[in-house]
Amino acid sequence: MTLDDFYVAPNAMENSRVMTSFLTALHSGDLDKLVKSGTIKDYSDAYALLCNSSDALFRTSSETNVNHAIWIAKAKQKAITILLNEKIRPYNHEDLPQEFLRTTATKSFTNSNISTIRESLISKGIIFLYEPYIKGSKIDGAVFKLPSGNPCIAISGRFQRTDSVWFTALHELAHVILHYDNLDQPIIDDLLELSSDRIERQANSAARAAIAPASAWRTLSSKVKPSESNLIEDSKILSVHPALLAGIIRFERNDYTIFSKQINNRTDNATILKDME
Repeated sequence: MTLDDFYVAPNAMENSRVMTSFLTALHSGDLDKLVKSGTIKDYSDAYALLCNSSDALFRTSSETNVNHAIWIAKAKQKAITILLNEKIRPYNHEDLPQEFLRTTATKSFTNSNISTIRESLISKGIIFLYEPYIKGSKIDGAVFKLPSGNPCIAISGRFQRTDSVWFTALHELAHVILHYDNLDQPIIDDLLELSSDRIERQANSAARAAIAPASAWRTLSSKVKPSESNLIEDSKILSVHPALLAGIIRFERNDYTIFSKQINNRTDNATILKDME
């Protein structure tokens, strides 16, 4: 099995759409920006990537742009390389209970570095990777299924914050657990947008519950009195990093002025994506 085994040439209609998108991006200067930033090597690289991401490119025609298509195509290429080089085990959906989401969230307690969950995901046949954010896009992460059946979680590190990166990873893992049969086409997430889509609401709820289960949420002091001491104590009760709980409380209260110290912790945020390159 080689990388070429995973390439599927687009049909005539898709090819026409790819060419139209390619020419639009070329004439607008978007491709020049991507070349200059080092995201793509040249125009031919862009066209090949667009051909390999046609399903993502045209999934929601009003929202998707060339940056999104390039990002997801690069994530797919990286996932296939990991699958082949690291001999990832076959994925068995019955081997992934919903409790695994909560177990994953608790790994943040002792180390904010998101790479700490990579081995546990690989042990389940799930590929976890970092594809750097492309300026001008609106992607926090994505999840998709490879032809082998292995799901892949890709994160962009858009905001380079512990709460954001971890919640994105948990949100995408929730998609794997809850929506595996829907992953033949990539689910691309912009978590700043409050989606009314059912599966997005389900993934958000599951990720939130993984950080702060309902049974514990009712008794937390920090959601009523948002002090640093209460946050630290509650994060110990939940066995999650304080920034993850802070992010949930800020959202629930619709108050983004609280817990700024924890959210903007330079030490944690600087190392959040360490070893993910």
